[in-house]
Amino acid sequence: MRTKDNRRVDVEVSVSCIELYGEIMLFAFHNDITEKKHRDKMFLLNQRKAHMGEMLSIIAHQWKQPISVIGAAINNLKIETMFGTLQENVLKAAIEKIDNMIQHLSQTISDFIGFFKPDKGKEVSDIRSIMQKVLNIIGEQYKNKGIEVDLRCQSDTRIDTHVSELVQVFLSILENARDAFEGKSVASPKVSIDIYDRDVSVVTEIKDNAGGISPKVMDNMFLPYYTTKGELNGTGLGLYMANMIIEEHCHGKLYAKNIDGGASFIVEIPKRTD
Repeated sequence: MRTKDNRRVDVEVSVSCIELYGEIMLFAFHNDITEKKHRDKMFLLNQRKAHMGEMLSIIAHQWKQPISVIGAAINNLKIETMFGTLQENVLKAAIEKIDNMIQHLSQTISDFIGFFKPDKGKEVSDIRSIMQKVLNIIGEQYKNKGIEVDLRCQSDTRIDTHVSELVQVFLSILENARDAFEGKSVASPKVSIDIYDRDVSVVTEIKDNAGGISPKVMDNMFLPYYTTKGELNGTGLGLYMANMIIEEHCHGKLYAKNIDGGASFIVEIPKRTD
């Protein structure tokens, strides 16, 4: 609609029909909603910007680990080259590790580009092979920090899932387990990973002996931007995204509890139905 001064405005029109003096009459009312539409448009624009910023933060968070692995591999190659002790098999292993991490970085971008697509396909896999991929990424850091990893798998049950997203979930949980030992004097730091079947689900239980989680952190750790690591060391998005992936994309459950001497994170994924 245009006004007398030729301005275009958006209007909301409501029409009602009534009988008056034996005749059917139509009454129309209009309301100028130009300003409301503008506010709604700006709100959606700001939401998109916020989502974009959030996704960039998540990608940065997921890139930290592979970049750290690449940096460590290159550093080792420099040292061995400097002392003239570099052997061909060591060089080949380092190149393979760097290549795997680069593929992981590239896959992370692809994953998050299609993260909210409802029609993305699932793959048939099992938790054992997915966990091996995760340990290939983060295992070196555990070794360098003297944290023992004990993987016990009692299930080869197949699941329909987004493999790369589950890799991100387990990475986030294991990064938190690793960081739980920071600043603590634990004689024999250890993380145990148990994979087993339960009714209609495959369960992955990740336990540490780092002393447990405080009630405040337990209540808030799955909320967005909640972190105990400070702005420079954490985004507060790792466990939030992990929970979203498990609940919305895998139709499973992710929860945590304190156990004797530490904490346990439990992931339940529905078994594949043939």
